[in-house]
Amino acid sequence: MVDKTFILKENSFAIRKKIEESGIDVCVCASFEDADWLDFPTVVDNGVHGVGYPYEGETKETTLAMYVHELKNPVWCENVDEFINEIKRWYASKENSETA
Repeated sequence: MVDKTFILKENSFAIRKKIEESGIDVCVCASFEDADWLDFPTVVDNGVHGVGYPYEGETKETTLAMYVHELKNPVWCENVDEFINEIKRWYASKENSETA
């Protein structure tokens, strides 16, 4: 299975709550002040994380640009429902490959 990163260029309390209510873990870093985006990197598989809070000595814009540059196999989601569905689809695919 190819590792992917699902990305949502939105982040709010309501979005995080909806993700949690769907049964997907959300890391506390998703609620950091400068975490403007959310991601779910399948290589780590430990929930949704916040993206955008600046690396030490960097601006938020530079941090996001570096993040995008370093992405491998990104899946850009248009809205929270697509983000949740893509993650759930990935989990289902993972479970099927482990039982096969």
